[in-house]
This record gives sequence, structure tokens and C-alpha cells, in this order.
Amino acid sequence: MARRKAEREKAIPRVKDALAEIDATGVQVKDLDIGLLDFPCKVDGHIVLLCWKLGEHGISYWHDTTEGFAGRKPIDEKIIKAKKTN
Repeated sequence: MARRKAEREKAIPRVKDALAEIDATGVQVKDLDIGLLDFPCKVDGHIVLLCWKLGEHGISYWHDTTEGFAGRKPIDEKIIKAKKTN
């Protein structure tokens, strides 16, 4: 048990460093347990979040910054065009 605790304590700084690196790119780690990431994108002058969850084949959903995961919608043509110009 002591060995496991020591290993966990050693891993914590590595995990924090990895999360800081991800955050520095602009990606928002929303939930490590389910592997949920958001990618800010400007659409019609305001920021929306492209949303990806571990196991999904690609980024196929988006939501407003106030909606969260429950408000996910499929990416539509408006979002695709915004991604190409940003």
C-alpha cells in the first residue's frame, strides 16, 4: 500500500504538467474520468466550444459556453465554415 501511495504521489506532478500543457494550447479538459475535451471556436463573433469525448471518432459536436455537455449539438455547416476561417 505504501508503494502504491508513493507511485501516486510521483505521478501527480506529471499529470498536472500534462494538463497545463494541454491548457496552454487552448484546449479545455472538462472531465478526465470520461475523457471530455472542449475546443474554443469563434462563430459569428462569439465563442462556442467544439466538444469531443473519449471513444468518439472525431469532433462532431459543439455547445455554447453556457450550455455544457448536456447542450451538445451536431456540428452543422455554420460551425464548419467558422472552423475553416479561424
